[in-house]
Amino acid sequence: MRKNIKVLMLSQFASEMANTLVIFVLSIIIYKETGSKALISYLWISYVLGSIISHLLMGPLIDRINRKIIMLLSEWGRGIVFLALIGISFNDSINPLLLIFSALCVGFLEPMFHPACMSYVSIMVDKSNLKKMNSKLEIIAQTATIAGPGIGGILVSLTNELYTLVFITIILFISGLLVLRLPNNKNDEIENSRWIDELLEGFSFYKQQKVFLLLAMLIFCVNIAFGAIQPLLLPFIEEVLDKGEFEFGLANSAIAIGMILGSLLVNIKVLKINTRITMLVSLAFSGFMMTLMGLSEIFYLFIIFVLLDGLFTSLFNINNTYLYQVITPEKLIGRVFAVRGLVAILGLPIGAFIGGMLSQIISLKMVFLIMSVLIIVPCLVSLTLPALKKIDSIDSRENTKIIRVGEK
Repeated sequence: MRKNIKVLMLSQFASEMANTLVIFVLSIIIYKETGSKALISYLWISYVLGSIISHLLMGPLIDRINRKIIMLLSEWGRGIVFLALIGISFNDSINPLLLIFSALCVGFLEPMFHPACMSYVSIMVDKSNLKKMNSKLEIIAQTATIAGPGIGGILVSLTNELYTLVFITIILFISGLLVLRLPNNKNDEIENSRWIDELLEGFSFYKQQKVFLLLAMLIFCVNIAFGAIQPLLLPFIEEVLDKGEFEFGLANSAIAIGMILGSLLVNIKVLKINTRITMLVSLAFSGFMMTLMGLSEIFYLFIIFVLLDGLFTSLFNINNTYLYQVITPEKLIGRVFAVRGLVAILGLPIGAFIGGMLSQIISLKMVFLIMSVLIIVPCLVSLTLPALKKIDSIDSRENTKIIRVGEK
């Protein structure tokens, strides 16, 4: 079992590094080619639209198909997309429309990996150790996120974007080879029902679990803000802070470093007392960091606020994932995680579109400030909602079984 967990961690590291490098490199290429902030937003929209389609199709399938095959399809499928992109770039310059289409394909394939990976965690790790294991996986993922932009920035600076795409392809195929070493993981209890019925069952879980429904609505609002800001980081760093691609890589690494720090802090006793308060206050502070980022004119202050934003976001993410793993029945975990991802990711293209439009008519600083309000206000409102206080029962072992599927 320990060997399998180590293999899972290594594949997670390789997959996350490749995933971080993909949008990093594609954003640089398209900004270099066109200088358009709007096209960077469209690149992100395309990536997220692919993810939305993937979540719609893959939720039920992850519970029906061997999850090992799903993870292989995610890794090697993305590798094939970039092999094709590399082949085309040898004969001609890369067209922005081709980059946007590639982002759509990668966006479709990438989300398959995470829910399949989480299904392995749920069966390999005892529930009492899930939060600790989630913390370790978050550290691994964010370590890869730190390494990704750094390596990408070095490769782009010393060579060109093509060699970086080659590196991404190699990483994805290595990740696939690691996945091959995992045992098969298929849910034999799944009933032979229609795909649409299983997808609706995933949505029905949220209707029954009002705690998760409210959290999903919160994440949807918050992700509109994140979706607006993420594509504008590169233009903000170049136009407002007067820095370049290397500093853009540092900013991406700072987010990851913050998330690692959050993963290390999640097990501190004071943060384990109340999961609900920890989640919502952390997310509100994340929004406040976005406010400070927008007001920054000194790059190193900006980096500090970016790092803290990653820290607070990580505290929210780990605790949120823990709730899903504890409450969701094993036979539903694939579709429930997929629906969670779908609801969350729907906010990203909306945010990217809004951010792209706003950046054409108001300053980038104002975009940051507006989006920070969209995070802080819903978090403060959520703290007052009685329905979310049911989360408090999870913190007490004797009350863990209070929240069940079907509870209203």
